Amino acid sequence: MKLVFLPAILLMDRISYSTKFILVIALFAVPMSVTSIQNIVSDQAIIDADKSRLVGIELLRKVDILTPSLENVRDLSLVRRGHIDKEVRDAYQKAKDKALGKLALLDRDVRLTENKLYSLALNGIENRLVHSRASTGSEGDMLNTIFESSMMLVNDAYELNGIIANSFGVSSETDPMIQMLLNLLTVELRAVTEEVGRSRAYGAYYLQSKFMNSSDIEFIEKNYHSLGVLENRLREKLKLLFITNAKTQYQDVIDLRSLAGISSVRHSVEDSLVLDVDFTTQWQDYYADLSSHIETTSSLKADLFRFITTLYEKRIVEKERLLKYRGIGFGALVLISAYLFVGFYLSSKRSIGSLVSAAHSVAEGNLDAPVEVSTKDEMLELADMMDSMRIQLKERQQELVLMTITDGLTQIRNRKYFNEELSRCMNNQRRSASPVSLLLIDVDHFKKLNDNFGHQAGDVCLQRLAKTIESQLLRKEDSVSRYGGEEFAVLLPSTREQGASEAASRISDAIKKLSIDDGNGNRLSFTVSIGIASSTNIDTGDKLIRAADEALYEAKSRGRDRWAVSEV
Repeated sequence: MKLVFLPAILLMDRISYSTKFILVIALFAVPMSVTSIQNIVSDQAIIDADKSRLVGIELLRKVDILTPSLENVRDLSLVRRGHIDKEVRDAYQKAKDKALGKLALLDRDVRLTENKLYSLALNGIENRLVHSRASTGSEGDMLNTIFESSMMLVNDAYELNGIIANSFGVSSETDPMIQMLLNLLTVELRAVTEEVGRSRAYGAYYLQSKFMNSSDIEFIEKNYHSLGVLENRLREKLKLLFITNAKTQYQDVIDLRSLAGISSVRHSVEDSLVLDVDFTTQWQDYYADLSSHIETTSSLKADLFRFITTLYEKRIVEKERLLKYRGIGFGALVLISAYLFVGFYLSSKRSIGSLVSAAHSVAEGNLDAPVEVSTKDEMLELADMMDSMRIQLKERQQELVLMTITDGLTQIRNRKYFNEELSRCMNNQRRSASPVSLLLIDVDHFKKLNDNFGHQAGDVCLQRLAKTIESQLLRKEDSVSRYGGEEFAVLLPSTREQGASEAASRISDAIKKLSIDDGNGNRLSFTVSIGIASSTNIDTGDKLIRAADEALYEAKSRGRDRWAVSEV
C-alpha cells in the first residue's frame, strides 16, 4: 500500500506547508467551487427558462383572444353563402372589423412586433383577413370549401401560437401536469371549438336557407355525435388531470361548469335542426345562442391559461427560493471552508514554529524551557517526544557537569568546583558584604601512612575522610572539595571566623574518632591539621587561599593535629 502512495509522499516531502495547502485547495476546493457555481448557474438557467415560458404563456393567451373573432368571421362567411342580405353583410363586416381591432391591439405589443417571425405571422393574418371575401352565393361555392377556406384564418392564429410556444420553450416543457394542460389547450379545446364552429356556421346556414337534404342531415347528425364524443373526451381528460394531481386545488382555478357550454350547443343543434323539421328557429337567434355557449366554453381556456400561469409563478418562486438557499449555503460553505483551511494552516504553522523554536533553544544549550504546543493533534505527540528528549539531554548534561566537578576517588567536589564556588562566594561578598570562611585541611603524616600500609589503604582513608568532613557540615550551602592529594577545602558562605573555628573543631574531633579497616586486618587512624581564613579583610579568592594556607602551615609547625586561624 505504501508503494502506491510513494510518489505522493515524495512530492509532499519536497514542498513547504504553504505549497501543500495551495495544492490541496487547487485540487479539491477549486473544483468543488466550480461544480457548485455550475449548479447554481444551471439552476438559474432553469429559472430563466421558466420565466421565458411564463412570458410565452402570456403571449399565447393574448393571441388566443383573437381566435374567437377569427372564428366568427369564418362562420359568418358560410352564412353569407345562401343569402347576401344587408343584415348578414353588416354582421360579417362587423366581425371583420372586430378581428382587425384585436389584431391592432396585438400590433402594439413590442414583444410581438420586434420579432420578425411574429410580425410576419401577424401581417399574414391581417392580409388574409382584409382580402378575405364571403361566398358569391353561387352553387360552385361548396359549403365545406367555404368553411375550410375561412378556416385558414384560424389556422394562421394557431400557427402563430405554435411559433410562440417554440420560441419561448413552452413546447419543450417536461412537467407532466403542464404538458397535460397544454394538450387540453392546443389539442382538445381546439378540436371542440372547431366542431362547435361547424355547428354554428352550418346550422345558421341551414336555418337561413330553411332547407337540408339527406347529406346535410347526415352531416348535422355526425356533428351532433362528434360534439358528444369531444365533450366526453374533454371531461375524461380533466378527470384524469384531477386524479393524477390530487393535491392541486383545481376547483379554485378551473370552473368545470364551462363544459356545460358544449352540452348546450348539442341541445341547440338538436332542438333547432334535428327535431324542428319546419325550421321555426331564426338563424340570428340560433347564431347568437351558440355564440353565447361558445363564450362559456372559451372561459375554460381562460381558466387553463390562468392555471398554467399560476403553476409557473409558483415554480419560479420555489426555485428562486431554493437557489437563494443554495447560494447562501455555498457562500457559507466557502467561508467556513476557507476559515477552517486558514485556521488549519496557521495552527500547523504555529505548532511547527514552536517545535522549531524549541529545537533551536535545545541546540543552543537551553534545556530548561519545556517543549509545548497548543494543539491536541499529532503535533502534541511530537512535542511530548521532543520534551522527553530535552529532559533526557538535561539529565545527561547534569550528569556530565557533575562528573566534571566530582573527584573520582572521594566522590566529593573537585578543585574545579572549588575554584568556581570560591569565585561565586567572593563576588557575592563584594555585592552584599557577606563574609566567606575557608578551611584548608591536610592529613598529618599521610606519606608515612602510604608507605606503611600502601596506597590502597591511603585511598580508603581519603574516602572516609571526605565523608566525615561532609557529615560535619551543617548547612546545605557549605561544601567540601578535594583540593589536591591529601588536602581538602571547606567553603563556608556567610560565616565569620568564630563559626569557621567551630566547624574546624567538629571536623577535627570527628576525624580523631575514625578507626578504618584497610582490608588487610589493620586498623588505621589519623589526624588532620586545619588552616582557617575569613574574608572579613580580604577581597580576592587568591588572598583568602593564601591566608588559609599560611594558617595551615602554622598549625603544622605547632605540632599538627590542630587548627589555626589566619592573622590577616
